[in-house]
Amino acid sequence: MERSKLLRASVYVGTYKKYNEGSLAGAWMELADYESKDKFMEACKELHSDEEEPEFMYQDYSNIPDGMINESYIDPRIFGIIQCAKDMDDTDTEAFFTFLDMYFMDYSYIKDGEELVEKFRDKYAGEFDSEEAFATYMAEMKWPEELQTEFGQYFDYEAYSRTLLTSGYRHQGDFYFCVV
Repeated sequence: MERSKLLRASVYVGTYKKYNEGSLAGAWMELADYESKDKFMEACKELHSDEEEPEFMYQDYSNIPDGMINESYIDPRIFGIIQCAKDMDDTDTEAFFTFLDMYFMDYSYIKDGEELVEKFRDKYAGEFDSEEAFATYMAEMKWPEELQTEFGQYFDYEAYSRTLLTSGYRHQGDFYFCVV
């Protein structure tokens, strides 16, 4: 997902009571306007202050990642993710959602969006246009420059990339991650 889209994430908030009475009264709310789910819920209560205990219904949404919202639930981590995305560029945001989609780790135990973004930053190795380019980068990170200059031409980067991708790294498209 592009950063610019994520920053425009919005949800149409109505209530079940109004819906059951035949009304779709509610409003579109921009998630980037709220630093936490608690702040968002306060705004929802204010929007529907004509009800004593409103049961919110998320009737439509835009630019929210799949699995983070349904008719009666919004994942509280989305607010932290959006706040962190304000500091990410489009490439990092795309890599972040690739990271989430890969399901190579159970991130359900992570309590907030900031912690999830921190886990992503720990695991993200970078964007590379080929497995060999990734292996070259990894070798350059580990070897002193003198070794690279003297012996780099003899090194089998293709074989090294296979080793990396079977011993702790995975990729989806051009984004590479450490999975150990």
